[in-house]
Amino acid sequence: MEAVDWDGMGRNIRGRYNLTSLVRPDISTAALSKEEVLKLRPYSPENARKLLTQAGLPNGFSTKLMVQRVDDEDVREAQWMQDDLAKVGITMELEMVDPSTGIDRRRNHDFAVAKALRGVHLPDQVWRDFEPDSLENYTRIDDKELYELLDRSRTELDDDRRDEIYKQMQIRMEAVIRQVYYPIQKFDYSIYSERVRALYDSPIYQGKRLADVWLSDS
Repeated sequence: MEAVDWDGMGRNIRGRYNLTSLVRPDISTAALSKEEVLKLRPYSPENARKLLTQAGLPNGFSTKLMVQRVDDEDVREAQWMQDDLAKVGITMELEMVDPSTGIDRRRNHDFAVAKALRGVHLPDQVWRDFEPDSLENYTRIDDKELYELLDRSRTELDDDRRDEIYKQMQIRMEAVIRQVYYPIQKFDYSIYSERVRALYDSPIYQGKRLADVWLSDS
């Protein structure tokens, strides 16, 4: 995905954001730095064109991006990606879907390319999503070396050594597997009274709906 300017997208659309790999820098010391991510995933349309030529697609190709829409920024990010990819010869049609449809289609692998939000926190939760039996393994990743690293991480008691294993896993996902990216970590804020009950920051998780929100007497 060297054809997409992820950093430019974050600065112009989200404003406050982190450029990330799969582990979040605000949660874990195992996260790759912005500089490390840019080294693994540089913005280089020229190299993207070379890679297309090497793949036998010098004139690019056409595909479709399924966008799980939660807010307007999701659409603007998809349009940014669409524009960047067009510059290297990749024509990408956008298909907007609601969150429940997006989750269902990703779990059923019913997409060519998909864009969505993921509410992941701890590193082991991130990697659990890519195991073969996980419903969240949308792109059907099945990589022996990745799973060997995952097994090592779950038996490593030293925090620094475990962080290093997580970094190796992120580097493999970025440089070898290349099927999943968490390019932009966005920040959302909610301000509400202590009387508010059953309000979750994202109603698409935990089966909660905004219709369930209610106010207590005290």
